[in-house]
Amino acid sequence: MDLSTVFLVIAGQVGLGMILCFAFVIYAFKEFNKSREKSRKEFDERQKEFDERWRKANEHRR
Repeated sequence: MDLSTVFLVIAGQVGLGMILCFAFVIYAFKEFNKSREKSRKEFDERQKEFDERWRKANEHRR
């Protein structure tokens, strides 16, 4: 095995590693966005329930 073949193999492995790393980053970002959207929906539902209770309490107080 001569030196150019060694460099070619190393470059190929580095390139493959970069591709796999990039794919993982994209996957992690998509999962993070799903989690964030789910948390946002849950927060909005709790906020709506709180606003409804607050409105009823204010009407009751009058």
